[in-house]
Amino acid sequence: MAQQQPSSGQEIVQAPEPVPSPVYILDPHANRVREEDIDLSHTVGKFPTWQTVREALGSRSGWLGDYDYGFLCMPTLPGFTVPKIPPFFGLKDRLPLVLAIIMGFQHALAMIAGVVTPAIIMSGSGVNGLNFPPAMRTQMVSTSLITSGLLSLVQITRFRLFRSNYFLGTGLLSVVGTSFIFLPVLQSSVADMYASGFCTSSKDASGFTTYDPCPQAWGAFLGTCMMCSFLPICLSFLPPKVLKKVFPPIVTGVTVLLIGVHLVDSVVIGLVVGMIVAITLGYTDSSSVDASPTVTFLWVKTYKYGIYPPAIIPLLITYTLAMVESIGDITASCEVSHQPVEGRAFESRLQGGILADGIAGTLAPLFFNSPMSCYAQNNGIISLTRCANTMAGYMCCFFLVLMGVFSKFGALFLMLPDAVLGGMTTFLFASVVVSGVRILSFLKWTRRERFIVATALTLGLGTSLVHGVFTKMFHYNGDNSFVKSLISSANIVLDTGFALGAIVSCLLNALLPEVAPMAAEPIIDRHGPNPTNKEIEDMQVEAQSIHESMLSVKH
Repeated sequence: MAQQQPSSGQEIVQAPEPVPSPVYILDPHANRVREEDIDLSHTVGKFPTWQTVREALGSRSGWLGDYDYGFLCMPTLPGFTVPKIPPFFGLKDRLPLVLAIIMGFQHALAMIAGVVTPAIIMSGSGVNGLNFPPAMRTQMVSTSLITSGLLSLVQITRFRLFRSNYFLGTGLLSVVGTSFIFLPVLQSSVADMYASGFCTSSKDASGFTTYDPCPQAWGAFLGTCMMCSFLPICLSFLPPKVLKKVFPPIVTGVTVLLIGVHLVDSVVIGLVVGMIVAITLGYTDSSSVDASPTVTFLWVKTYKYGIYPPAIIPLLITYTLAMVESIGDITASCEVSHQPVEGRAFESRLQGGILADGIAGTLAPLFFNSPMSCYAQNNGIISLTRCANTMAGYMCCFFLVLMGVFSKFGALFLMLPDAVLGGMTTFLFASVVVSGVRILSFLKWTRRERFIVATALTLGLGTSLVHGVFTKMFHYNGDNSFVKSLISSANIVLDTGFALGAIVSCLLNALLPEVAPMAAEPIIDRHGPNPTNKEIEDMQVEAQSIHESMLSVKH
């Protein structure tokens, strides 16, 4: 083909040479950071230096900062005010001292009901209580507050163990308190002690039974708790994936529904309102406040330690369930604190938190207090105030110890009449049931899971509603102390609803094979033409795909 010559006056424009496009090689392993190369030193707490303290105390910014304090005090009127989003204070951000004091006091208020209520119930009267006099009950309440503040310091600070990859504590704003999960075990054990003669009681001419104070039962329970606390200490070194596989949500959901350890912040409001109404109507007794000392501390009242063999197996089950519950609480704390909820750093926080709970199970009885574990209600305070700073946690610990040292404060709770205390605990345990239902709502609800939940709830709720329904199955009249302890232990487990439900759900979850979820049945209009087999199959496939997509979004 002949080349076309340009005509005269026509400009020749040469096309630019094409620029070579860059070639990107996608290597999925190029920027991957190996987990063993991650430095976990940033998760360890650091104490403030003298220079940091001097700068904080000697400047206006150190005391007040630039925080909008009106956000904490002024209500938001819908339609009249523009909602503001306050800044988020991370774990180690600089927090003004005034704001740290306010946030810490708010966390301490959220802990009061959950810390003092178990001590009040345990030391109460009746066949399930220790029947302590007011002075000993006041000391138990003060001890609970002081122990909560001291052991929370360990969780918040977080220490490395001997230059290893293991830690003690979560490094989060994780506040610990007396666990409600140990309350049913104590009540069943004390009732067994009164029945066996370990604790004394007497009957009058009318047949009314008077139960004497039983401090030896409290010492035996604490000694058994110390011995059993080595189980969570050992389990804390297992990978969290193993624990989640052994105790899936179907087990923890049934357990929490049956007894639960979660509390809600509004319990404090109900407590204050009930106290005001009771004082106004003159339905209070201030003798416990007048008789209590102004200042107290740990070990003012001591008890003789012992071992109660029938409570060993129930306490081992209880410690395991408390450990599984702590996994969920720590996960929620990481989420509201803007920390990762997966990876090595997250698993390290789980390991440190579980280990700290296990050690708290040893230290708390040494302080003559019931075992303690992580609480979840502080996560709501973090989410509301957008403050996850550990300095607020330290202030919370300070206020808890301060409330415990001044025993007059603890004696105020003994002024509560039974009606107020009963109303508060009724709402408390109702919220526990809601927490258990929430955990169970994330199940796929296959036939297998429905059968497991129904069986566990049938036995657990049955023995909780009708006490002693299973304890008549085992009898022994011999002299063998080991067999007697074994029979008593079995009776305590069978008479404790959450322990029986946890055992049944664990066994069924391990034995029953997994099944696929049932597909939703297609809706057929009976008044129209009958669909063909091909149309029915297409509708079933579509229903199955919708069901799987809903499950994926849910999880």
